[in-house]
Amino acid sequence: MKTRFIKNLFLLVIAILLQLYPSSVTADINVLANGDMVSWDGQYYDYRDAEGVKMIKLWIPPNTNPIRGVFISGHGGGGGDSRNFARDENIRAFAMRLGFSVAGLHNFPGRRVYNEGAKVFFYALDEFAKLGHHPEVAHLPFVMYGSSNGGASTYGFVNYAPERAICFLANVSAGYNPAEPVAEALKVPGIHIIGKFDALIGQRGIDRTDEMIQSVRPKGALWSWALELKGHEDGASFDVYMKLVEQAVSARYPKKGDPRNGPIKLKELKEKDGWLVDLDSWGNGLTHVDSYKNYNGDKLNAGWVLNKNMAYVYRSMATHHNPLSLKVREFDRTFNPHTDPGTMFSLGGPVAKPGEEITIVCNTENHPDWKKIEFFNGADKLGEVKSGNPPQIKTELGAQNQVYCLTALATDESGNQRTCAPMHFFVKDPSLKWHADLPKSVRTSPKTNAGSKNVGQVVSCTSPDPVDSVLVAYGLNAKQEGQFSAHDDKISEFWKLIGKNMDHVKLTQRRNAREDAAFNFVLTHDCNMTVKAAYGADGIYLLFEINDDNDVAWPNKFVATENEQFYLNFDVIDMLIDSRSIEEISSPENKDMFVSRSFGLTTTTRQYQIACGTEKERPSGFKRALFDPWDFHSTYFTFADAKKQLGIEVENIKTAPFHKAQEVFIPWSEYGSGFQSEPDTGTRMAFTAGFNDRDEGEHFPPGVTSSGGSIKASNGLRWIGKTDPWGSSKPTYAWGEIEIGAMLVIR
Repeated sequence: MKTRFIKNLFLLVIAILLQLYPSSVTADINVLANGDMVSWDGQYYDYRDAEGVKMIKLWIPPNTNPIRGVFISGHGGGGGDSRNFARDENIRAFAMRLGFSVAGLHNFPGRRVYNEGAKVFFYALDEFAKLGHHPEVAHLPFVMYGSSNGGASTYGFVNYAPERAICFLANVSAGYNPAEPVAEALKVPGIHIIGKFDALIGQRGIDRTDEMIQSVRPKGALWSWALELKGHEDGASFDVYMKLVEQAVSARYPKKGDPRNGPIKLKELKEKDGWLVDLDSWGNGLTHVDSYKNYNGDKLNAGWVLNKNMAYVYRSMATHHNPLSLKVREFDRTFNPHTDPGTMFSLGGPVAKPGEEITIVCNTENHPDWKKIEFFNGADKLGEVKSGNPPQIKTELGAQNQVYCLTALATDESGNQRTCAPMHFFVKDPSLKWHADLPKSVRTSPKTNAGSKNVGQVVSCTSPDPVDSVLVAYGLNAKQEGQFSAHDDKISEFWKLIGKNMDHVKLTQRRNAREDAAFNFVLTHDCNMTVKAAYGADGIYLLFEINDDNDVAWPNKFVATENEQFYLNFDVIDMLIDSRSIEEISSPENKDMFVSRSFGLTTTTRQYQIACGTEKERPSGFKRALFDPWDFHSTYFTFADAKKQLGIEVENIKTAPFHKAQEVFIPWSEYGSGFQSEPDTGTRMAFTAGFNDRDEGEHFPPGVTSSGGSIKASNGLRWIGKTDPWGSSKPTYAWGEIEIGAMLVIR
């Protein structure tokens, strides 16, 4: 009874918090009888189990009736997270053409999916359906891909619900539970791909996969496998999978299938209608493929693929030591940035428009003796060139194609043929909008510059200490608050009143560099940061002053993407705020307000990552991350939109050679879950600050940043315990605090 009361109280708190968010979109959250929670916000369904462990995010294509199926993405690592797959714009462009939703998972250990995880997923679909917006989602068939742990999840899902599985691809995983696949799963077209040099899977995993395929193919399994020359990574597996989805949905989804009328009875495929692949020919220059009817080898020992299109794509991926490679001149392939097994999941490839002309270029540097090169999309020949001509063709993209999966086949004078790894991209339907037309908020409370309510009052506050966990914010009168401007290229005058004997935060390399940082205290005095805080009637003011001997420009070409380089490779102020105190955050009775058990972020936490840039190359916006039930997700805002919608104002200022400052104003309504007005003196609000210095190769060998680790690592200075709430799951969760303190005195 007490547990249910707490859960319902938590629901009430969440509903209030969502109403306080500066957005016109609020989530419809329901607490189920068993304590699980489901929500709908107009474009996403979310699920969280009663223990706060298993979570699901499901994107619904707008203006689509009915929803016909679902893409499921497994995640790497037992506690990994693939919910961003549901947010990926490219995969949604493809899913929209199929009328499919897109789902990502959190905390679905692959080896336990068959016994418990898949059941939770389909139960969540049932609960989403009961909300009444899309009742057909209770009956959706699925396609699924996963790498590492996600590959084991894929195998588990297919065995748990084979009647709903259209196709699958399991990559770099040998976590086969059940050990013997169920009979109905063998009817689902699928491919297992293992990396020959995969240190995690090893030879044991390779042998297990080989033995499994050998045992099920004589039973008529519509499966194959390949030993790709790679480690524990995607390789070409996702390229193959995307073509498989296009082909399998077309072959198996009934034309009159409508999940509004109940479960979809997928078309069964006949083994004799597929193509066979010779599993012993991967290293023979070109993997042998042929139709089932014409295949001359042992049919029971051959791998099975769906059709000729898939045979050509499989051949390109499975053949070892391919000398050719392909690229499209007009756009690059999409590489998976998530290579750590703890986070591994894939993102959709590039998206092109029908009717667009592209140039497909074949690199023949490692195969100069070619006489003819043929270019294919699946098995459809796009064109060919003969020696003496540039190894490239132009082709116009057809609207009838949903997925292009490109390969090249070179023939030499002796008739020997060689190929390349496949490359996929999507063709969108311009008439379909895969963005939900949800309203954007507009801030209706203008900045008053009224000054603090504490003007003229004597207020005590924590004693100044630049190395403790409290940052005192000093009160501003109306004149001082009016001095702030995010457009004058100057530091506001009132900051001069916060002298060295008043409270501030001093971050240095020696005291605050993350443990894995590569700072060298002997070679450089680079990268130290001072933080000051002030407040008024309108909100909180923050000043970050940094010395940095190598400014890095902000890449505004990335501003509208989810590319990891957006904030990882550039000099960035990184701050997290929460409207609650450390004491309240750490209270056991509030444990359900943590977004995850893995870190100290809560439902009232917000993060801002704001790049500094240079004088000539200024950033145009920043990333803001917050609770997105039950996830912590970032969105890009231009500075103009941030001011209009959120009331946040930011200015980057060059103060001297190798010195810069960032001045930020955050209105009270935007601080964590928000305040209706200026908090009382003595109020403490969780806060932490950091700086990511991204000076590649400076003082260190190439490829290492002065903030530590590889270019992708997110390191640098951190205020509390050399970390922040992302890296701490124990009280005090690496939080510091801002305290509402005394008024600034004009001297």
